[in-house]
Amino acid sequence: MKQNLEIYRSFIGNIGGLDALLRLVIGLMLILTVLLVDLDNTTMFLLAVLSVPTVFFAIMRWDPLYRLFNISTVSKRGDYTLNA
Repeated sequence: MKQNLEIYRSFIGNIGGLDALLRLVIGLMLILTVLLVDLDNTTMFLLAVLSVPTVFFAIMRWDPLYRLFNISTVSKRGDYTLNA
């Protein structure tokens, strides 16, 4: 049971509201840049590769690099709670 709790805690969101909003805006701006601006193929590919995980992690509100370095931008009051 304790091991399951640790696994669950590792997937609790570690991206706060403002952080998620900024990631979402930046990711959508990158996607719009790819779609609307005439760029060479390499630049379009790089922007697309950067934008997809940015938007994905903003929606999921969880970042594996934040988890790896034990960083959280969720406020102390918490957007997420864990009763255990």
